[in-house]
Amino acid sequence: MADPFNDPWPLGSKEPRRPPRPRRSSSRAGGSGGGTAGNRRALVIIVGVVLVTFIGFYSFRPGTSVEPFAVGDCVQVSGYSTVAAVGCADSSAAYAVTEAGENTIDCDSAETFAYQDLGSQPRRATSSTNLVCLWPNLQVGDCWVPAPAMGEAPLRFPRCEGVPQGLVVQRVLLSDQASSDAALCPTGTLDVMANLRRDHLLCLGDFPS
Repeated sequence: MADPFNDPWPLGSKEPRRPPRPRRSSSRAGGSGGGTAGNRRALVIIVGVVLVTFIGFYSFRPGTSVEPFAVGDCVQVSGYSTVAAVGCADSSAAYAVTEAGENTIDCDSAETFAYQDLGSQPRRATSSTNLVCLWPNLQVGDCWVPAPAMGEAPLRFPRCEGVPQGLVVQRVLLSDQASSDAALCPTGTLDVMANLRRDHLLCLGDFPS
């Protein structure tokens, strides 16, 4: 029997076996793989230009910075998270700032703290925050609602004017910013807020008393 692999007329065929066509080389003139390497270099250059443009835009943009709070500033607090500067005589000025700075500052256990969003700073691509320690902005004769509702910040009512019905309301009997000694609280005090770090003291009684 004839070898079907070497016989030019294999069994069952009517024509001689044609030799396979040679494969075309993918390389171009100028060396093997020259076109692929050139494409890669062009891609790297394009990506580099895009990155430089992107970084430059965020590094040199003007920014939307906000002036950080300073000690003594009065603020309005919404939902224990959002703080906004207001005048200390404003009825919404529930707190005064006792300290402000980076996260390394230490608020007293009797204080409330919040984070002020300073916005995107010049030459920086990310936002930054300012930690602020807060103490109730209360004077003798003011009223204080420590928990108006779940998730709501306390309310301040100067001279106890406009106090709503159906809420637990406290009247300020003593506000001392030179001592935190609870022994100074007068008769009728039901709640004491002593700020040992700042030497602040608030003595609170019932309203109406």
